[in-house]
Amino acid sequence: MTSNSNLSNMRRLVDQLKLEASVERIKVSQAAAELQQYCLQNAAKDALLVGVPTGSNPFREPRSCNLFQGQQNIRIMQRKTYIGTQKND
Repeated sequence: MTSNSNLSNMRRLVDQLKLEASVERIKVSQAAAELQQYCLQNAAKDALLVGVPTGSNPFREPRSCNLFQGQQNIRIMQRKTYIGTQKND
């Protein structure tokens, strides 16, 4: 039983090594040059470099409704007026 599992493990290992050996490889200098060229070509589309337009920014702070802000400001003003008209005992 152990020899069968050992044999199947070795076959899987050989298959994996064959797969890895068949992968086309390039020099690091060539890969670096291609990566640099890609980055330069796409720099205008990179939001980290050029920023995100305010209208299309999904991460902007949500705006609250002006109606609610107005009501809140009225309440604050009413409280200040009420506090200002109280008599000190």
